[in-house]
Amino acid sequence: MRVLASIPHQRLFSSCLWIFLACLIAYANIYGNAFLWDDLDFIVRNYEIRSLSPLGKFFHSASTIPQRPVMNLSFAVDYRLWGLNPAGYHLTQVLLHALNSLFVFLLLYRLFSSRGAALIAGLLFALHPVHSEAVTAFLGRSELLMTFFCLLSVGAFWFSLQHSGVRGWLTYLGSLVAFVLACLSKETGIVVPILCLLIFLLSPSFQGWRKSWKSVLLRFSPFVALAVFYLFYRSSVVHSIPRSWWGGSPVYNFMMMFTVVWDYASLLFSPLHLSPWYITSVPKSLWEWKVILGIIISIGGVLLIVFLRQKASILSLSIGWILFALLPVSNLIPIPGSMMAERWLYLPSVGFCWAGGWLLAKLLERLKEAKFLRSLVIIGLCGLTMLFLIRIWTWNVIWRSGERLFGTMLSENNENTLAHDRLGDLHLEHNRFQDATREYATTLFYQPKAPRAYEGLGSVFWAWNLKDEALTLFRQAVVLAPDFTQAHYSLGLALAETEDTAGAIRELQMVWVKEPLNPAPNEALGSLLLRSGRCGEALGYLEQALRFKPRDHELHFKVANALIGLGRWSEAEAALKEVLSLNPNFWGAYRDLAVVYTKEGRPEEAEKMRQIYEGKRNGY
Repeated sequence: MRVLASIPHQRLFSSCLWIFLACLIAYANIYGNAFLWDDLDFIVRNYEIRSLSPLGKFFHSASTIPQRPVMNLSFAVDYRLWGLNPAGYHLTQVLLHALNSLFVFLLLYRLFSSRGAALIAGLLFALHPVHSEAVTAFLGRSELLMTFFCLLSVGAFWFSLQHSGVRGWLTYLGSLVAFVLACLSKETGIVVPILCLLIFLLSPSFQGWRKSWKSVLLRFSPFVALAVFYLFYRSSVVHSIPRSWWGGSPVYNFMMMFTVVWDYASLLFSPLHLSPWYITSVPKSLWEWKVILGIIISIGGVLLIVFLRQKASILSLSIGWILFALLPVSNLIPIPGSMMAERWLYLPSVGFCWAGGWLLAKLLERLKEAKFLRSLVIIGLCGLTMLFLIRIWTWNVIWRSGERLFGTMLSENNENTLAHDRLGDLHLEHNRFQDATREYATTLFYQPKAPRAYEGLGSVFWAWNLKDEALTLFRQAVVLAPDFTQAHYSLGLALAETEDTAGAIRELQMVWVKEPLNPAPNEALGSLLLRSGRCGEALGYLEQALRFKPRDHELHFKVANALIGLGRWSEAEAALKEVLSLNPNFWGAYRDLAVVYTKEGRPEEAEKMRQIYEGKRNGY
């Protein structure tokens, strides 16, 4: 607590309490929101988070889920605590946001000793509507964790420069560890060394340090070494996603970057029109107004960093923080799948909130004697707070169900093929086949090579017993997206139904390579191999599926049949008894127990099982 000794404890506690309560109030209505969209892949269908061991699986996996070890480990902890109850995961999101808001307050205070500016900045960060997606959608977990460790690393770095000896070096080591954890939460955490450098160059606390370049190199070389090692890890170990230039050219992509900078600046200053999915047109000319304004913001920001360095270093630092934290998400390097997202503003907005807090605090200080004007400003700030709260509450509700979320996307742009695709999946899940067909067909109208739509239509046709047409659609989906595991899975099940066992096994094994823990391909493969008489191979897949479906009596029955095929009678007996403990009316288990007892030389027990079997089968 010596770091905060200059703030009276009562004021420190009250400031932190206000910020914490603001976060709780702003997101009080998200606990009824379900798992949506990417949440299904990240959590519901992500079987790697069902256990905390081995830890190595969080660092390297064949899965197409983003390899962000800290994020996935946090989901595993949530699963251990809450199972698949989304309310618990939402609580974690809100608590992380509250911690980040407190860090924004504490770090700004320690850097510039302005409690008023720090408190306003913390509240602004807690209540800025642009953060709603990061807090409400579980995909935002990576942003929350990455920002938490970024702020922790920067704060520990600042503290290490303030103290010499063991304490200073221990906190410096903590800064390096937090940097690594930020990168392992999300790739954009790699900007931490730049943010630390900004603190070093622009904070008035380190004028003496800046005179010694040997000390500078000593402090920053480990950050650079860790950044290089992390980039090597990302490129050599982690599943990489193909990238292509927006507009098909680096020139158009470069112009796209400035368009995105303008759009992000607009969201920071006017966060009332939010969207779950942004579709930005690729500019065709350097003279388009968004490109020009983006260039002005970028160049003007750099000039302000230099100009304000001596006059208002806090503004200089804040602007620098915004610009450099925006770099990884500005499409300087094209981001696959989407040009921009509100959650990507979470870290850059720290600088915006610092600048806003400082400017508002200065304004209130200037109006200290003009009580009427000061009262008007305070009333205006209270009104803005209520406006932000209402915007957050109304936007949180959009994420309550898939129908609302994707319906909102389509209300903004009816040509949004992603929304049509996902709405089709929802209709298919509820057996609304006509509605699903309409959505998938609309997707293919706007995007003729959409693999998800082909797979979805194939599932509809299969339900309508149009098997040949369904097989054609499944195969088309696989051709368009060879890594699309759902298409391989659907094709494998369809081939199994048409007695093409070899083809079915081939398709399901392609799914298993990507998702070795998923019980669905494990059970399907085990069942096919068992049907083919390959009991030894079948047993391995079935036992793997059983890890995640221990209460499935039919799965236990299949395991028992594989054990019978291998002549492992005592194990088969135990498996069949487990079947009957789960479902005493499953008469097939009595029949097979009779076989097992006969093989074990227990004729009386075998006869008893046969009699029970006949009775169960005949319904008496």
